[in-house]
Amino acid sequence: MKHPPEFKQAIDNNFWTMENTMKDIIMHVKDVQAIFTELLADHPNRVDLSNPENPVFLIEYSTRVINKDNEFLALVRANDADLELIDGLTNADNLGSYEEVFADPEKLAIYDRIYDRTPVTFTDEDGTEHTMTPSDKFVVFS
Repeated sequence: MKHPPEFKQAIDNNFWTMENTMKDIIMHVKDVQAIFTELLADHPNRVDLSNPENPVFLIEYSTRVINKDNEFLALVRANDADLELIDGLTNADNLGSYEEVFADPEKLAIYDRIYDRTPVTFTDEDGTEHTMTPSDKFVVFS
């Protein structure tokens, strides 16, 4: 992926270094289209539009995204600047760590609405029934 010059400059200026406090958080985006409209208006250096069909919100460390309808969750390893940005966005929420999400009924309701942890039963080609239970955590950093 080709990053815009501002993104490279931020890296060159040690914007993202381990000297910054890094915290793993679950970012909840309430409206996918609205977040990119907001970012393009207020933080254009944080959006990669090299593929206009699939814009990317630039955070140095993030994982795969869980989508449902027009919302998504992503596990983000955020530095102080990322946290400040996320906390200032109208269309995104910092739900906190997994521990914080699982301890807070309101955050857990958002999490469960997007990431379905309901066990799924299926029958294989031999006729044997299996039940698969998704992990509580949709992804973790290795």
